[in-house]
Amino acid sequence: MGLFTDESYENAAKTMNDCQKKAFDKLCDTNDNIFLTGGAGTGKSYVLKHFRDLSHEYGDFVPVAASTGAAAILVGGQTFHRMFGLGVASDVTSAVTVALQKPSVIRRLQSIDTLVIDEVSMLPDYAITAAERVAYLARKIDAPWGGIRIIAVGDFRQLPPVSKGYGPRPWAFLSEAWKESNFRCAMLKTPVRSIDPEFVKILHDARVGNKTDRFVAFLAKRSISKSNKEDIPRIYGKREQVDQHNNLKLSAISHAEQYFETKYGGIDSSVALLRKEAPIPEVLVLKIGAFVMLRNNDSEGRWVNGTTGFVTSIRPGQIQVRLSSGPVVEVEEALFMHTDEKGNTLATATNYPLSLAWATTIHKSQGATFDEAVIDLSSIWEPGQLYVALSRVRRPEGVHILNWNKGAALKVDHRVTEFHLEMLEGMKND
Repeated sequence: MGLFTDESYENAAKTMNDCQKKAFDKLCDTNDNIFLTGGAGTGKSYVLKHFRDLSHEYGDFVPVAASTGAAAILVGGQTFHRMFGLGVASDVTSAVTVALQKPSVIRRLQSIDTLVIDEVSMLPDYAITAAERVAYLARKIDAPWGGIRIIAVGDFRQLPPVSKGYGPRPWAFLSEAWKESNFRCAMLKTPVRSIDPEFVKILHDARVGNKTDRFVAFLAKRSISKSNKEDIPRIYGKREQVDQHNNLKLSAISHAEQYFETKYGGIDSSVALLRKEAPIPEVLVLKIGAFVMLRNNDSEGRWVNGTTGFVTSIRPGQIQVRLSSGPVVEVEEALFMHTDEKGNTLATATNYPLSLAWATTIHKSQGATFDEAVIDLSSIWEPGQLYVALSRVRRPEGVHILNWNKGAALKVDHRVTEFHLEMLEGMKND
């Protein structure tokens, strides 16, 4: 392929499906800006990982700027705002002015050839515009982003950017910077998380906002009045609901509480971000019998981020968990980190990769995969929330719905629909 030798490309592509290979080709055969998109569970992160690994083999470290701190930790990158020095300014002029006064930002951007922007759907239009302007002025090259190749990754049909008040959502694709970037679209369409054909259709209905008869029938069939099962995580829209449910369940266990403080190291500002966004708490509180979620991907393949189980024993240096799928595993401390644009570590957080699993938020569930989940629809208010929650689950019989209101929950933004139609039309000529 264009950027790599045929042998190195073939080795990376051999495990991909046809849809993923087409997207991988677009990443590898040109230096064009790419928008890598597709529904949940289609393998966006998988394709991107192969591209980054292949680039690194050829000596080109490809940094990741993620829209949230949680996403940055999971991909070993840093936040978008930190990458471009945007701070907390919400208007373009102020953000650009502040960023260009930071020599570290100028040096950072001048050293980058290719940059991944992860979870781009959650970035507002003014942040994209400000970042592009900062890169352009910092590099002094007359090209969008000052000549940095941008690979934007995400799905605008999932969680939207935060907006002020109740006005229209400030989607990134509405910005002039997005239009000037002239992205080629690499779209993944083949689901790999769920292979049940009917469930795939249901998820598509949720994703595009089609309240079809089959979608309504599915929610009705999967609705429950209450859930007494202890081994199924609940997904809520709000953090307060999660904390209340987890604390209630933990307090009902008669065993003594045991506390595990997360150990932090590194630059103060990066440590502060890790404290807020890492998938592990500052103090992990456990009991024997606690229902927990594994928050990393095991190097030996015994579990993935989102695997659940029960704590069966707690010993110095090791916690034993009986996974919901049956096996008993020994869980040791894991390292979570923030890195800079060259992959150098800025901050670390070390603790057992566990969190209480009786409940989690929709936002925190991103990147996780569940065999079963109870999804509470009482506090869903954002476009894409229902789709994100449903698509965390592998199979239709694993979905259990609480508090479904037939007139609510399925929310879409018509501008996203229009954007996708334009994108599909543009792909016909690509």
